[in-house]
Amino acid sequence: MKTATIRQVQHHLKDVLRWVHQGEEVVITNRHEAVARIVPSNLPRPQKVRWPDIEARLRLTFGKRRPLKKNPVLVEREESSW
Repeated sequence: MKTATIRQVQHHLKDVLRWVHQGEEVVITNRHEAVARIVPSNLPRPQKVRWPDIEARLRLTFGKRRPLKKNPVLVEREESSW
């Protein structure tokens, strides 16, 4: 079990969290009195999110149809510099 003062935690939080990640229990002290304890979590890590393949869904829905022609006014607006 490691100990760290409040000041050490404020200035070196990354190091303290690394200790916890490595399995250490860290006690936070204020004027030599324990005020908190940080312990490693046994929660499962979140799974990577699989986003849906929108392009595949669009191809499945619309096939190889060409997109509609752009509005000439909008094309001119996009091409012109403001």
